[in-house]
Amino acid sequence: MIQDLSLILIVAGLVTLLFSKLKQPVVLGYIVAGFLVGPNMPYIPSVISGSTGILSWAEIGVTFLMFCLGLEFSVKKIIKQGLVPMKAAVLTVISMFTIGFFVGQAFNWDETNCIFLGGMLAMSSTTIIYKAFTDMHLSQQKFTATVMSVLILEDIFGIIMMVVLHTIAAGSESGNITLSLLSIMAFLLISFSAGIFFVPALLRRVRGLMTQETLLITSLALCCLMAFTSEELGFSTALGSFIIGSVMSETSEIERIKRVVEPVKDLFGAIFFVSVGMLVDPAILINYAFPILTLVLAIIIGQSVFGSISYFLAGENLKSALCCGFSMTQIGEFSFIIATMGVSENVISNYLYPVVVAVSVITTFTTPYLIKAAVPAYGVLKKILPKKIADYCDNHSSDSIIFLDNKYISMPFNEINSQISKIASRFYLQSRINAGSLPQNAYKIMNRDIHISEFTIPEDSLWIGKTLMELQLGTIFSVHISSILRSNRRINIPMADERLFPGDRIQVIGSDEDLSIFSKALMSALYNVENHNAEDMTLKQICINKNSIFYGKNLIELNLRENYHAMVVGIERGEKKLSTIAPDYVFQENDIIWIVGEKGNIT
Repeated sequence: MIQDLSLILIVAGLVTLLFSKLKQPVVLGYIVAGFLVGPNMPYIPSVISGSTGILSWAEIGVTFLMFCLGLEFSVKKIIKQGLVPMKAAVLTVISMFTIGFFVGQAFNWDETNCIFLGGMLAMSSTTIIYKAFTDMHLSQQKFTATVMSVLILEDIFGIIMMVVLHTIAAGSESGNITLSLLSIMAFLLISFSAGIFFVPALLRRVRGLMTQETLLITSLALCCLMAFTSEELGFSTALGSFIIGSVMSETSEIERIKRVVEPVKDLFGAIFFVSVGMLVDPAILINYAFPILTLVLAIIIGQSVFGSISYFLAGENLKSALCCGFSMTQIGEFSFIIATMGVSENVISNYLYPVVVAVSVITTFTTPYLIKAAVPAYGVLKKILPKKIADYCDNHSSDSIIFLDNKYISMPFNEINSQISKIASRFYLQSRINAGSLPQNAYKIMNRDIHISEFTIPEDSLWIGKTLMELQLGTIFSVHISSILRSNRRINIPMADERLFPGDRIQVIGSDEDLSIFSKALMSALYNVENHNAEDMTLKQICINKNSIFYGKNLIELNLRENYHAMVVGIERGEKKLSTIAPDYVFQENDIIWIVGEKGNIT
């Protein structure tokens, strides 16, 4: 095993460095590295444990990857997003599953392959999309929060889908499928209920004993325990690890847990994606080139069209719906998990796994370009659509609030009354525009994209230690800080004299454009490492003579900190401890002082 792990990490490290240099997603680098060390590449050493070892590495990687996905799942965040993500996730999954199933039917693949293919195409990649948003500086955009919520919900649907597919693979009838679904619902309910009572209480009880090391070990121990329990009860290890991650996401220690678990996530996530690449067979890719390209087009067109429609029907306006739909035009880790399950249970054909991997690789490359294409596509649609329809689509939003003196606005904001309120408000608004009491661009004004985004202060930021008044963020960037999250402490509506510290998570209010400018400024306001190559510090004892710069001067006159980057620690007075020196003390001959500073400045 150690030989396999060494080879995997060495090749993965070299390939991912190359991909980082080429500004390509690191996930693709892992898949390429897996292909290079896999059994189908004869020119370089490959893993010696064969297919059994590959699947073992894949299972280990899946377990910890799903645990980390669970840590990102927060019921509170989903609830804050309202019903839009839930409706969009359901519609998107159904649409893409249907497309995948019928594409498989078109190629005369058997029904099991078609069902698994539908499940794979229904799962967009959380990892790839998150990386794309980060690399393209889009994380502060309003639509990205909706996309990430939908992806989390898709992961939950994926867990349920895995149970259904496992039952179908076993040849069970519909009655057994229903029983399996009831079993998983009972397992989820019991696990979450017990976990919410037990895990937070455990972490609170031992909080004083928790170092970074013990917190890491405890978190991974709970992950493995739950994964083992899930497997023993007939479910997958992925389900158990996801559940315990979700439970821990609601504890007060979640930020510390994420911080200590992140390196483990990176390591085992890399191992999982490398194991995916190991199963790629070039011969199959050549023989199935046409199905691969067909599936690529099915995903791109399906998500761009049906995905965007799903978001629109869920309540997003036209521009946001297109940005969301175009962002999800790829498949990734969960599709691989489903494919891995199919391979391990020998229920899908040998060609399906490498075909899906190839589709994922291609769609990952195209993802950034399709995200960029969303806004131009919106511009084209605006020109094509009649003005009234375009205006309706622009103002179509389930959570829009129009601040007018309209009696319908006071209605309760449930789904039915909200729709009535919006229709009435549009008629009222149009009458005010026609009467000249509101400007013609009132619709645009009412549909501002102001929202809250979260940013983290880098450890080497130039803003560290400065107050909000000194930074003048509102004046410079037209944004406002609503909260500062510092460890387990939340500072809401911070005062002007509040200072920023490394690792602070700040919640900032602004428009997409303003937040984008703010994000770039935050990430560029960093200390220049090249200009801070200071020498090591040294502590030295000096006896003052008449030729010394100290002789006849005091600390104020010497200004050691500014002139020499040094300071006097104390003076010898024959006592056990060094005596402190008053700023106006005049140094005399034979005074013995201790001074600390850079080696080059102390001689």
